[in-house]
Parts: sequence; C-alpha cells; structure tokens
Amino acid sequence: MFRSTRRGARPPLTTSWPCQGGIASLQVYLARSKGVKWVALVGLLLFGVAARPEDQYASARDLERLLGSLTRTFEAGRPDSVVQVLDELEGRRQLTGRLYNLRGLSLDQLGRGSEAIESFEKGLALAYERPELHANLAVTLLKQGATGRAMAEFEEAIRLDPRSVEAQLGYGRLLRSFRRWDPAQKALDRAHELAPDDGRIQWERAELSEAVGDTAAAIEVWSWFEEHDPTAESARRMGRLRPGVGEAEWYLLCVERDPNALDCRERAAEILLGQGKAERARDLLQPHVPDLTEAGLQNLYLALQRLAEATALEDLAVKRPPRAAGGWGIIALSRRQAGQLDQALTAIESASELAPEDLDLANLRGVILYELGRRDEARRGWEAILDRNPHHSDARRNLDERFPR
Repeated sequence: MFRSTRRGARPPLTTSWPCQGGIASLQVYLARSKGVKWVALVGLLLFGVAARPEDQYASARDLERLLGSLTRTFEAGRPDSVVQVLDELEGRRQLTGRLYNLRGLSLDQLGRGSEAIESFEKGLALAYERPELHANLAVTLLKQGATGRAMAEFEEAIRLDPRSVEAQLGYGRLLRSFRRWDPAQKALDRAHELAPDDGRIQWERAELSEAVGDTAAAIEVWSWFEEHDPTAESARRMGRLRPGVGEAEWYLLCVERDPNALDCRERAAEILLGQGKAERARDLLQPHVPDLTEAGLQNLYLALQRLAEATALEDLAVKRPPRAAGGWGIIALSRRQAGQLDQALTAIESASELAPEDLDLANLRGVILYELGRRDEARRGWEAILDRNPHHSDARRNLDERFPR
C-alpha cells in the first residue's frame, strides 16, 4: 500500500498479498464494535495461527484477512485502532513487511513521525524489496526534514519499481523543491505516463512549468483542470497566466467557485475599474469591507468616488480609515467633487503625512489650496514640485495656467 504524497488525497489501498482467508469475528469488530477488547480478538487470531504451525497457508490466509480488515479501518479514519491491533501483534512477533507498512502509515497520520519511521524500517528489514515501504518512508522522512535520506528512499523505490506512481510523484516533487528542474520534469513526466488522469501529478506539472517560466505548458495543464476538475484555483491560475485575455472573467469565475477567494475578488475589481466598470467593482468589494486588503480598500474608495457616492465613501472612511496615502487622496478628491474643500484639505494633509515624497498628492494639495483662495501657498507648492521634478506635467500646467508670466 502506498501513501498519497499529497495531503488530503487517498489513492486506492492495495491488499494483494499472495494468500486469502478470514476471521469473521475480527471483521465484525473492525466494522461495528467499539467495546470489544483488541487483546482478546488478537489472541483468538494468534491461537488460530499458532495452533497449526504446520499449516503455513492457513496462517498467511489469516494474516492477509487481518491486513484487509485493518486497511479498511485505516481508510475509515481510525488509525489509532489500527496501531492498537498491530502493536499487540508486534509484541508477539507476528508482523509482516506489509503490516509494518500499514502501522507506519497509521502512526504518521497520528503525528508520531519518529515511530512511523521506525516501523517502516522494521518492515524493510523483513521485506526490503517492497517499493511502497521505501516510498512511504521517504514521505515521512521529508516531514522530519531528512531530505537527503528521503531522496535516497525515493530513488530506491523507483529502482525496485519504475512504474510506482507514488514514488515517481514524490521524487519529482522533492526534486522540484530543490530547483532541480530537469530531473523533476523527467520524474513527473514518467508519473504522468503511468497515471495521466491523476490530478496530483497534473498539479505538480503545472507548478513546475510555472517555476521554469513555461507559460504555455502551465496553461495547458490548468486547462486540463478546467476540463476535468474545475476549481477556484484553476480559474485563478488561468487569470494569472493570461493577463489581458479574458483575465477579469477568470477571476470572476474564481469568485463564483469560491466566494471567499478574496484575492480573486480584489483582482477582478481592479481590472473592472481599469475597464471603467466602477459599479461592478463596487459590488464585488463592498460586502467584504472588513476583510479587504489595503489595496482592495483603496479600489473600493476609488469605485465610490467615480460613482460620486460621497455618503457611502464617508461612511466607509469611518468604518475603515485608510492606512495608505492613496486612500486619503481618493477621499480628498471625493470631498472636492462635493464642494467640501476644507474637509478635502484635511484628507490631503493626512495623505501627505503618509507619503511626503508623492508629488501627485502635492499637486492635488496645490489645487485645493488654490480653490480655497490660498493662492500663494498653491504657487509655492507647485514651484516646489517642479524644483524636485521639472518634468511633472500637471504641476507645470497648473502653475502656467494660474500664474502666467
């Protein structure tokens, strides 16, 4: 049995041992009972095995049946129960390589990584040629930070079984983390050949393609997800990889699939603002005010300002005052549009405190001062801007038009 190398995914667990057989009472317990003691059941099993030492086939059949039952218990999310049974069997030296493998997987799922590694190693001492033991040991070693040993175990698993999807996938992922692009590509391509419809492999191929800058290959893989398993993430990636080509639609699709995808929501609003669609941008952002980033908040201010919704903008400024100069600058513009010049000057002063080097804000301050009748201050402000940047066109135009020489 191989363990999936992607958190949350559970590939089919194999139980193909050379023999078959069964213990009905143990199966009933594993499926239903929570009150029967494991020791009694395991004792019955071992009595049946040990009472006929000459009948090795019967013993193997019983252990195989136990493996199948415990595998189903593991898949049902009860690794603690699996460990309890296998610990009792280990004390009686009744574990095989495959049972040690299952014990290791269960211990790892319980967060007992060091014990899991020990269990896999004991399994290898009994059944070194089983590739799944090497692969599962490698995954657990990675969690413990032992990347060198993990690499060696993945390589051994692949040597023993080049067709091991889990080993090729884990190996490719590890190589990608070390930025060893070419061998990572080779391992992931091999995994893809073996399991072309495995989403975990496709995911790694997409990540690798993006890492090496192969945009076309990445788009091809994310398009596969859009066809076979569309998610918010696949829409997000398509938007990111295809700027200007239906970009807003991809991010809106991301929001449709996951309304809590704030990054997609904010990026879609930003693009819509650039397209002059302030109302749609506002509708995307306004219901999520408490969660917006500073950039998202600033875009909501901008949408409200462009829609001349001064009251809504002022209410927003009370609920979430901007922390960035750009937000105060937009509030200043809105107040100026509404004829509230004194309040506009207050806002632009707040913006200038946050960004004293921003010449565009300084230019807007000059405009507001001029409209308040404080013309000398406005002129000095525009002259100061031109001293710092003689090519600032707005400041030059304002100075020339209002103070012609």
